[in-house]
Amino acid sequence: MKTNQTYSVEEYLQLEREAHEKHEYVAGSIYAMSGGRNVHQLISTNVTVALATQLRGNSCRAYNSDTKIRIRMPGQTRF
Repeated sequence: MKTNQTYSVEEYLQLEREAHEKHEYVAGSIYAMSGGRNVHQLISTNVTVALATQLRGNSCRAYNSDTKIRIRMPGQTRF
């Protein structure tokens, strides 16, 4: 969804709720993200399970790549 248009965070989040694929938001621009292959998903799942096992009993949590993380930086926001 790369265009010359600049999107607000609220617009991006609304578009993501309706989208069939993932996107990255960088300082008002939206970029389509490629899907992971099966081998990537297997590695990712194994890492998440291993990390979650190590964190058991701790207040920290392990999340997979479907979790949207908001990063606020001077002058821009990223997801």
